[in-house]
Amino acid sequence: MAHVKTHVVARRSARGGRSAAEHLVAALRCLYRQAEDDGLITEADNPARKVAKPRRLPSARRAEPDTRLAEINQVAATTGNDPELDTILLREKGETVRWQPISPALMARLLEHARERHARPAGNRDGGPQLLSR
Repeated sequence: MAHVKTHVVARRSARGGRSAAEHLVAALRCLYRQAEDDGLITEADNPARKVAKPRRLPSARRAEPDTRLAEINQVAATTGNDPELDTILLREKGETVRWQPISPALMARLLEHARERHARPAGNRDGGPQLLSR
């Protein structure tokens, strides 16, 4: 584990190789468990059972505050070449509905997908697929 932790590829989100060490232990446990299941070793002879998995650090990821996200969405929706097509309506869990900025490439792919699936225009109430744009 020490070797793996010191030889990981350092990325911007690196956390000292903890995840690499955790994955190593999980992989070795899997390998040795297969050896046990195949009768090649006994449970008592399994060295992977004696190694503790490194504890995970709390996540460093944080969501943008709602006010900041609203600012980003407002700018993206109002300053592009075609504001009407620069956002898409999302219906999320908990009956949350909001406009979300999307890239022109994603919009093109969504429109293509809708055409392939014969989507009806927005406002369709029969439960079939809908093509939504602002």
